[in-house]
Amino acid sequence: MSRTRARACELAADEEPTGVYDVGTEEAYSFDETVAMMDDALGTDVDPVYVECPFDGYVHDTMADASTFRAATGWEPEIDFREGVERVRAPSREADAPRTNEAGKAGPFRTARDCSAVFSLISRGPDSYRCVLC
Repeated sequence: MSRTRARACELAADEEPTGVYDVGTEEAYSFDETVAMMDDALGTDVDPVYVECPFDGYVHDTMADASTFRAATGWEPEIDFREGVERVRAPSREADAPRTNEAGKAGPFRTARDCSAVFSLISRGPDSYRCVLC
């Protein structure tokens, strides 16, 4: 869990608000922008794979609105999304050491799933990503 989310949980425990709250930076990023940030963090150049959404009525464009949580607790995000991507990647980065992914392909990453916890994305082989819910 990120420090920002952990702090949000601590504030929720202290303030004891009731309801459903979003916690986020209130900045929207497209799928392509998200993949570009992942490429920057991982040192890759993947081609996104777009698939037909299997869910009727799925909302494609969303953004966390943290205003009600902020009003209830005083919480503010400490980092932006791009920095969050870098922080998720940082622990697995070793100074220019060559690595291989699950398929044995060499690259500047530990596995194809390095950043999957941050994004609603899954790896689709070593050279592409696809959105889990799209």
